[in-house]
Amino acid sequence: MTKSNNCRIGMMETSEGINREEDENPMYELNEFFGKQSGLISRRISLFKDGQYLDLLVWTDLESVTTSSKKVMDKPKTLKAYEVIDEKIMTFRYLSIFNEILE
Repeated sequence: MTKSNNCRIGMMETSEGINREEDENPMYELNEFFGKQSGLISRRISLFKDGQYLDLLVWTDLESVTTSSKKVMDKPKTLKAYEVIDEKIMTFRYLSIFNEILE
């Protein structure tokens, strides 16, 4: 398993009137984009009971995180995923991992 040093956490909710299926399909489209980015180790999306999503991307280095975050906003296909998200509630945080257990 590749050792990770950085991650990006996104907390988001869908815009009013968007159902879960309409929201999740574009998020799957992002997998194709992020899967081709240098430095990505893993991506997981979780759903809280209150309808908020947690998007966790683990990267080998901070440069890969910031580069891909800029690229994703430049592509019309990936921007569609963000159209279903309520921008007032969307938050992204960048973290450096200092302690972890690898299997």
